[in-house]
Amino acid sequence: MDGLIKKSDALRVLCENCSLTEECEQSKEKCEAFDAIIDLDPVPERKSGKWIDEGFLTRKTCSLCGTWVSNFTGTAKLHYCPNCGADMR
Repeated sequence: MDGLIKKSDALRVLCENCSLTEECEQSKEKCEAFDAIIDLDPVPERKSGKWIDEGFLTRKTCSLCGTWVSNFTGTAKLHYCPNCGADMR
């Protein structure tokens, strides 16, 4: 999960850098940013797939959703499926 931040870490950094620290200690409800972070939905992990060479000279297929991509678009350079978003690395 590279690049993702835990809610607890975001809240800690937010509170450490807040100019309203004393007010915040009294009531967390005053902080809209705190509420926004608490209300965030979790990000689902990206599925991993691979390009399958099914014998066609001009295309490869995603192992998860079955979408095919032309070899001319450079599947070796495509690190994700353009249809389902699967990580192909």
